[in-house]
Amino acid sequence: MLDAEAVCEAMRRPRMRFVSVKSAQQQAVLHLHHNRRLLVGQHTALINHTHGLLIELCIVIAVDSGAPSK
Repeated sequence: MLDAEAVCEAMRRPRMRFVSVKSAQQQAVLHLHHNRRLLVGQHTALINHTHGLLIELCIVIAVDSGAPSK
């Protein structure tokens, strides 16, 4: 019931802006981007964790950022 009241209230407001419904293809692309962002974050966390463990064991390795040097 509250949802219906909120919809009615939104329709009464003249400055209320509405968004269009995304197509299935647009939603699929958004999901792919979201999944990639999650995987990149998990990858970074795993590398940082492993690097920390190696440092605790007094094994120091060079960390390559993967970025091309200038």
